[in-house]
Parts: sequence; C-alpha cells; structure tokens
Amino acid sequence: MKKLYSLFLDIPWFVFLIPFIFILNELRFVFFEYSTTTTYDKIVFAVIILLSDLIIFALCWLLTKNKIKAGILSLLPLLCFNYYFDIYNELIKLNIVAEIFISIQTKIHWIILLIIAFLEAAIYLLLRKAKMTFRYFNFYLNIIFIIFFSIEVYKYFVIQKHHVVLVNTDISAEKTELKKLAKGFPNIYFIIFDSYTNNQSLKKYWNYDNSSLKRYFTDKGFWFSEKSHSAYTATEYSVSSTLNSSYLNIKNHDEADHSKKYDLINFIRNSEILNILKKYNYHFIEYSIFKHKSIPGLQNFVFENLFFRSFVYLMQEKLFGVVNPDYWKTNDDIKNSIEQVHKEKGPFLLYAHFSMPHAPYIYDSTGNKITDIKISYDCMNKYYYLSQLKYTNKFVMEVAGRILEHDKNSIIIIQGDHGFRFLTDEKPSDSNDEAFSILNTIYIPNSNYAGFPDTMNAVNTFRYVFNNYFKTNFRILENKRTNVLDPVETINK
Repeated sequence: MKKLYSLFLDIPWFVFLIPFIFILNELRFVFFEYSTTTTYDKIVFAVIILLSDLIIFALCWLLTKNKIKAGILSLLPLLCFNYYFDIYNELIKLNIVAEIFISIQTKIHWIILLIIAFLEAAIYLLLRKAKMTFRYFNFYLNIIFIIFFSIEVYKYFVIQKHHVVLVNTDISAEKTELKKLAKGFPNIYFIIFDSYTNNQSLKKYWNYDNSSLKRYFTDKGFWFSEKSHSAYTATEYSVSSTLNSSYLNIKNHDEADHSKKYDLINFIRNSEILNILKKYNYHFIEYSIFKHKSIPGLQNFVFENLFFRSFVYLMQEKLFGVVNPDYWKTNDDIKNSIEQVHKEKGPFLLYAHFSMPHAPYIYDSTGNKITDIKISYDCMNKYYYLSQLKYTNKFVMEVAGRILEHDKNSIIIIQGDHGFRFLTDEKPSDSNDEAFSILNTIYIPNSNYAGFPDTMNAVNTFRYVFNNYFKTNFRILENKRTNVLDPVETINK
C-alpha cells in the first residue's frame, strides 16, 4: 500500500490521463454528431493527440530534469493544446475579449498564445527556483485527473443511444409493384436546396414576393407549392424521412440528440424508395454534402471535425493554411454534375444536395462572392439569408432548365429540407413554423398532379408521385412535425 501511495506521489500520471480524457470526451461527442467519421479517422486522431502530448511532456522534462516538475510545467500547455478552442470560446464570452476579437479578429489567437507563453515562462522560473519537491501537489493532480478520467470512461460506456427505425412500414420492395409505361421507367431527380423556405414564409417574414420563381416552374409544367413543410427541422432527419416515405421514431430533440447521424445517412442511401426502384433496374447517384469524395471542397471536414477543439486545428488553419471548403466550387460542381448526368445509363434515382441558401452566406443577391467571414457566418441574419436565396433562385432555375432540356421525360422533385431556423423577432410559434417551411416543386411527365395539396408534408412526396405516375396505392400519411433541435441548438447549427 505504501509503495502504491509512493507511485502516486512521485509519478505525474495526470500527464498521460489528460490526452485520454480528451480523446474519450471527443469520441463521445462525435459518436452521434459526425456521419463520416470512420474507425481509421478515430485511430489517427487518438495517435496524434497522444504523441503530441508526450512530446510536450518530453520537452518539459528536458527543461526541468525532474519528472514531477516536468509534469507541472506541462499541465498548462497540455490543457491548452487539447482544449484550446474550449478555452477560447469561454474567453470570447467575456465582453472585453469579444470587443478585442471584433477589432483584431484572428490576431487574437496570437495574443492568447503570447499570454500562455508568458504564464508558462513564469511557471518555469518558479519551478526552477523552488526547492520544494511538489510531491503532494503532484499527488493532488493525479487524484483529480483520475476522477475526471473515471467520469469520462463512465460517460462513454453508458452513452444513451436511440435506435432510429422507420415508423411506417407499409411501403417496401416486396409489397410494391410499379406500372411500367410505354416510354419505360423515367429517371428521377431528387434535389435539395438546404434551408430553402416556402413562398408563404418569404412573404410573411421577409416581405419578399417570390412569385417569379413560381411562374417559372408552372410555365414549365411543374406543380408548385406555396405552403409545403418538412417533417423535421434538420437535414439528416428530413431527407431520410422523405426518401423512405416514413416518419422516424423520434418524438423530440432529446431522442434526436441520442440518434447516430450515420444511421440516418444509411437510411438515405438504402431507402425504401430506392429499394423499390432497384427491382426495376434503377441505380443510385449521389452528389450531396454527405458524400465527401464526390465534393472535393468538403473532403477536409472529417479531419477538422475531430480536431476542431484542439490546438491542432489552429495550426492547420492559421499556421499551415488549411484549405477551407470551397462552397462556390462545390455548388458549381454539383450543378455541372447534374447537367451531365443525363449521359448516364438509366434509369437512375439521383439525390443532389446544394448547401444554399443555408449559411454560410457566400453570395449576394446578384451572385457576387462574399468572402467576409463576419457576413458569411452571421447565421442569424435573415437579410443575408434572403440575399443568398435570391441568387439561389438562379441555380434552381438553371438546374431545372437543363434537366428538362436533356431529360424531359424524367421526374423532378426540388425541395428544401427545412426552413430558416433563426428568426428572433417573431413569436416562438412563428419561429417554429418557419423552421419547417420548405420550397417544394415537382415535375411529372404526365402532368398528373391531382390531389397534390398546397400544404404537402415532404414525408408524403414519393407517395403522391408514385400514386399519380406509377399507379401505386400508397396511403397518404397524416401531417406531423417534430422539432429535432432545441432552441439553443437551433441558434448554433
């Protein structure tokens, strides 16, 4: 027992516990949040954090020639290395720091690093001159971080999971037969413009008349809704629900928080609608924010998602020049891909997903690029949103026009996945309604839009389309809506 006690007095175990606490904490966080984080990504992340922390301790040991003093000297840089942006975000909440940040922006990081360096130098001088052994302080740090580590291990292994399943199982490949038409089976385009609200909301909350977009589509033979809404207020839930023509077993934001995003992505890529179509030799084509390899501008997201709280991210972005996602190129790439996809051997179901008019706001109303991050990431600014929406209309019409030019016998569904979620001047009930409001316009070659309601819920999209075109007899689900984001999340996502 005495030997064990001595081990806690003489060895700075907390140096090794800090990286493990951070790794477990981060992996618990990404367990639900990031759909593209693979096991390989997690291993690379853990190795980089561990090696970096060991190098910090080794350098401190070289300076002090004493393992206890080296542990104490390494405490500040270890905490700052792993939790840099957690510390930064707390500092930025202070009014004086926020004011400094607004005036000097990214230079604030150099000021913070200078302060850390000054404190570290002071600690080094204190340790160097001190004749104390610091054994009991070392013991205290070991106990504190063992407690933190135990708490994190407990939290990680008792993660509350909500297994997502489809509520409505009346649609399946086994039960469904599609009527084959003389011209064969049409290609199906399912195109999402992220956070595009409906015309009724644009008139009510922005005093903007979007009737020109409606005229464009109705002149082309589309059905156009003024009042459609989604079943959910976040992308993965909304799109997976629509492509499966089913509600999810998620009743509130708490269940959504404990649902793995990766399961929802699987619902998109292996949807019931796709399974039905596969019986008729359809194949799936995806140009979306979830398929990073098809969108070069977003490939670095996985790496940044894991490290975004640590000093590694600052080194990437500020010192080594991380290439931020090129949203302009991404949107152009998706549009160009859709315009060329008619050359693919059909029939196919194409799912494409544009990241606009959702923030970041990278276009003004005329299409000029916005590079000022204070504007781009001012997510709650409804006027920047409207400006980008006006330019998004150009994309929407170009995409629809090119599809009709090359593939007039196709089915085209163009929708938003949720509305604008940051209204702050309206009543909570109005803000909630707006979060569900979506653009919704549909083209069917036979122009049979009988029964399509102006208030269509996106979950029923394929039920209406299949009933009217493929002569299925799917029942129409009652309208339901679930806000999967609580008020705080709605503001920050």
